[in-house]
Amino acid sequence: MSDITGTTTFAELAAIYRANASYAEDNSISKARAFVSACNALLLDLPSRTTSGRGGHEIEFDVGQISAARDKAQVWINANESNATRPRVRHVDLSNYRY
Repeated sequence: MSDITGTTTFAELAAIYRANASYAEDNSISKARAFVSACNALLLDLPSRTTSGRGGHEIEFDVGQISAARDKAQVWINANESNATRPRVRHVDLSNYRY
């Protein structure tokens, strides 16, 4: 189950993003899923551009990087999830073998 709810703050989303960014190094499907969820929530919450109140300074967020990180994590999940469900050891049945 995801730690992200409708009341999760931006700071909490950023913390979830950072905490799960090491999914590949840790070889963790659950961390990768949490990372993808954090990316999706950040993409919903972040404007691509905003203007501050004083002086009219603009801040631009690169949502493309978050989207690319999400897509990369999803590819990693797809490539590694099936390996996690496969048995690592196979046994040969030689019961009908004749010599």
